Amino acid sequence: MDFLDPIKRRNHTIRLFTGYFLVAFIVLFSAIMIVYYASGFGITRSGEVVQNGLVFVSSQPANAELYIDGARRNNTNTKLTLPAGTYTFKIQKQGYQTWEKRVEIAGGEVDHVVYPLLIPNELVTTSLTNFDAAPTLYTQSPDRKWIVMQQPGQDGVFEIYDTSRNPEEIVPNVRIVTLPAGMVTASAGAASWELIEWSTNNRHMLLQRTFTVEGASQHEFILVDTQRPEGSYNLARELGATPTELTLRDKQPTDYYLYDAETKQLRTGKLGSKEFETVASGVLEYKSHGRDELLYVTEQDAPNGTTNVRVRIGGKAYTVRSLAKTNAYVLDMARYEGKWYVAFGSVQDGRLYLYENPAEQIVASTESKASPLFAMRMTGVTDLSFSATAQFIGAQNGARFHIYDIKHSRGYSYVAPFAFDFGAKDRFAAWMDGHRFIQSSSGSARMFEYDGLNRRTLMPVSGQFEAYFDRDYENSFTLAPRSDNQPGVSLTFTPLMTEADQ
Repeated sequence: MDFLDPIKRRNHTIRLFTGYFLVAFIVLFSAIMIVYYASGFGITRSGEVVQNGLVFVSSQPANAELYIDGARRNNTNTKLTLPAGTYTFKIQKQGYQTWEKRVEIAGGEVDHVVYPLLIPNELVTTSLTNFDAAPTLYTQSPDRKWIVMQQPGQDGVFEIYDTSRNPEEIVPNVRIVTLPAGMVTASAGAASWELIEWSTNNRHMLLQRTFTVEGASQHEFILVDTQRPEGSYNLARELGATPTELTLRDKQPTDYYLYDAETKQLRTGKLGSKEFETVASGVLEYKSHGRDELLYVTEQDAPNGTTNVRVRIGGKAYTVRSLAKTNAYVLDMARYEGKWYVAFGSVQDGRLYLYENPAEQIVASTESKASPLFAMRMTGVTDLSFSATAQFIGAQNGARFHIYDIKHSRGYSYVAPFAFDFGAKDRFAAWMDGHRFIQSSSGSARMFEYDGLNRRTLMPVSGQFEAYFDRDYENSFTLAPRSDNQPGVSLTFTPLMTEADQ
């Protein structure tokens, strides 16, 4: 019997362990190859080992031709596997201006080039209705469905236009909202209205109304319910206070931050209650995010001639940095890919800072300090703000821009190649979406991307008003000079797609 023969038994054992070894080697090799493949590694036809990246490419409108380094690839929308490196992406479609950009693909990572917006070669603008004078209030809801206007002399009366309707149906179906009698305080002269912010329910607007009583200028805050005007409130009466500033807490119409410039107290309040909670003292400037997150500049516990920048998260405040005391500050905060980012600086000394998770850094540091992710120099800053997606933080001084891309850890600095038509207050270009700016120049809306590229001249617009869009950025609505050369403005409509794509 073979199993009793020592030689045969030894040979059998050798064959058995050799088989085990080969199986283990194959399993280990396969596992390593899977890991490398998952990390983007591959082998070219020439036998060279490269690390690939996966990139998704989309455009609006879709199904445009995609070229990479001059070679025709798939149409948008598509996904591609490319070796790590920098490529020239070009997207073109008949009837539209070509979109082009250098794109860096990182090995082992997934990137998304899904924001290209193609603009027709020829834009056709039509007038929906004319106004004899420019509206005193012009704003749009966050979901871009509603445009709200107030005409001169119409104190407490608002016109609401639905951008989701067909163009010929928008003006005939305008909705008039009138605040209940006695809602606002009587004024000795014309009162002015200013938007503070919209609630995320796309229904409530928080407005500041400035009026005159016995020769003195006063103000009050009005919460306007655009769907049920009888549900509007004069917040000075409801809260029993008239703070210097009033903002929504967590963008909710029932919760507020109240700031008093004289006492420098920042408090929270709730509709239906006249009790307040002080959340910060010695405040000079603040910016809220969500329900409890807060970034503010305070004199509290700061040596003479300095201020402390603090972030309040989870009900606890942390000092992020000290700044020299100046007359004006810029600050903003946002959440991106699960991390908190705060940006701030003083206008006079021209130093701006960006921090990533500063509260976590302070808690983990033995010295209770946080280190900036990025710092820049820029004097006379007119705006510091995150894009809609929070991937970019932008600082502006007139037509000069400094942008930092958080996702790719990359900065951009440039001067826009055209002069801006600024209104009385807005001395900066506005983020149009997550990747683009928009601002009027020489009577037209100008669009350009975060890095200053792919600049486009769009439709006519009066300089003091923004260009608005519908939900999918397929159509634009602007207030522009009247085509009949009469005084006033015209509400216009401009499709951003050719007839073939509509």
